[in-house]
Amino acid sequence: MYQLRFLCVESFPTSSSIVSLDLPNSLRFLKWHWYPLKSLPSKFSAQNLVVLDMSSYKVGAQLWNEDQSLVNLKRIRLCCHYLTEVPNLSRCLNIECINLGGCERLVEITYLNLSRCYKIKNLPEMPCNLEFLDLSWTRIEELPSSVWSHEKISHLDIRNCGHLKSLPSNSCKLKLSNSFSLEGCKSLCEFWELPRDTTVLEFNSTTIKELRNTSIESVVGLTAIKLTYCKSLVSLPTNIWKLKSLESLDLSCCSNFQHLPEISEAMEHLEFLKLSSTMVKEVPLSIGNLVALRKLDLGYCNYLEVVHDYLFRLTSLQELDLSSTKIKSLPASIKQAAHLSSLFLNDCKSLESLPEVPPLLQCLEAHGCTSLKTVSSSSTAIIQGWEEYIFYRGLYEKHRFSNCPKLDENARSNIMGDAQLRIMRMATASKFKEDKIEETSYDSNEKVAITCSGNEIPKWFSHKSEGCSIKIKLPRDWFSTDFLGFAPSIVVGHKRYRRNTDIGCKYNFKTSNGESHEVYHPLHYGSRRCELTFVDEDSHEVFVWWYNNVFEEVVKGAQSPTALYKLVTEVNVHFTVINYSDYGPLPEVEKCGICLLYGKDAEMIKQRAL
Repeated sequence: MYQLRFLCVESFPTSSSIVSLDLPNSLRFLKWHWYPLKSLPSKFSAQNLVVLDMSSYKVGAQLWNEDQSLVNLKRIRLCCHYLTEVPNLSRCLNIECINLGGCERLVEITYLNLSRCYKIKNLPEMPCNLEFLDLSWTRIEELPSSVWSHEKISHLDIRNCGHLKSLPSNSCKLKLSNSFSLEGCKSLCEFWELPRDTTVLEFNSTTIKELRNTSIESVVGLTAIKLTYCKSLVSLPTNIWKLKSLESLDLSCCSNFQHLPEISEAMEHLEFLKLSSTMVKEVPLSIGNLVALRKLDLGYCNYLEVVHDYLFRLTSLQELDLSSTKIKSLPASIKQAAHLSSLFLNDCKSLESLPEVPPLLQCLEAHGCTSLKTVSSSSTAIIQGWEEYIFYRGLYEKHRFSNCPKLDENARSNIMGDAQLRIMRMATASKFKEDKIEETSYDSNEKVAITCSGNEIPKWFSHKSEGCSIKIKLPRDWFSTDFLGFAPSIVVGHKRYRRNTDIGCKYNFKTSNGESHEVYHPLHYGSRRCELTFVDEDSHEVFVWWYNNVFEEVVKGAQSPTALYKLVTEVNVHFTVINYSDYGPLPEVEKCGICLLYGKDAEMIKQRAL
């Protein structure tokens, strides 16, 4: 006789009238969405069930009675709104997966493998074959010692257990395959041991005060430690530097953290160190032992006043964030940081001067440095690194000195003089790459953008105009093989604070035969809008930029861009400010300028700058 082993019911439209069911004892797979009764039939023997998948608004306190023996059950999924007690799984020796998502009335549970059962506070012992355990977003206060000493659990999720106060003190035998996260366990303040095979530890938003020496030493394969928003953390153990595989250490927003321990030995793999928004007052002299460090984040360290020159001896350092610190100056040795590509100094209100910066510095953000007076020219470094820059893979340069009202005339001159060199260097490098790479495979989009407080178009611009438009009569053979493009410049004025605005640039080219063609290019900083930001009354900003592909636009009706532009005799350029927010009236473009760039002028410009 045929025995039914598989039953799948996706819906049951007449479920309200069903009072009883006869299920065959041969069933091995039972999947029933909107199961119509309060429990499984009393005559049904579930000993052959391997998979039970059920959702219901009818199931009450219990799904089956204590006499049921589900010895073959491997997977159970229940989404039963009114279920208040999990069925007894003590005899389910083959259980592999327990999913109780959506059982919103559960207040006590026997075995659990699911998150967001918000009312669950207590957990008993776990099945010996359990491998995946998810307790995230529950109200558990203690983790059973049987979980901590479980050797088969390879995935344990206890994130956002806001009432969890501590981890078990017995020996940890968990063999977690990747990360161990305590993120959001805001009541957790201590632990004694950690899973040894973990590669990533996350303690974000916990109340731990320290990492114990013994617990850290045991996790020898750690590659990343994340401790963000641990507001009770005040220190790190000295043996943290014994973790030789460590690549990233993040202490961002640990608002009471004050001191890094002395770095007693070389760390050959640590590339990222984040100390932003901490109480760190200085970087230890031993930071030189972080020989692989690429990114150091000290932004919003409000007690940091001095940066010593040994910091820039880190030969691998590429990005340094010192925003919103109390530093007054940077050491001249910063010029020696050959690989430094990004330097962030935004809102350093005490910063008074900047020295010459490294030749390959791609991004310098110094917005809101309201005490900044002097900025040294980096022309020597730019020129010395000229040939090396040709093979540099950076796609854009961004140098920002907006809302720096105390910049003296010499500082503004140095910034805009360097801007000319940076633009010529990028333009010639781009031209070199075009010549060396087939046009079909060359698809870069290099750009340079520089801004600083001021109200004059730079002196090196040959064409200037009042207002937001400029018309230029182009010389004969202006679009030669030596042509590198246009460098536009504008002065923008505003009387009120505004963010999230952009600059549009529209070129209208007119040919000798009376045709007209338009090309539109907005000013972007990398992948972001330029985000004009004005704070002071009657503030003015000067913008200078360059794009490499303005003249590569394909124009309808033209055989090629080159054929079109050789006929062009006049160009009218119009600048607009585009609104992305509602912070008052738009800024106004008060002055504008255009400079035609040619490769033959590069040597003369370099000689003039020296």
